[in-house]
Amino acid sequence: MCTDSGVPQGQYSRIENGKVEPSISTLEKLAKVFSKNKF
Repeated sequence: MCTDSGVPQGQYSRIENGKVEPSISTLEKLAKVFSKNKF
């Protein structure tokens, strides 16, 4: 997923673990990936 979103893996991991809060632009990138990959 990190490759698809353009968000570095380390940054994604820190967001996922609650160590940092993502910026609006990062949230937008991740939202695009999630909307493409519906479960």
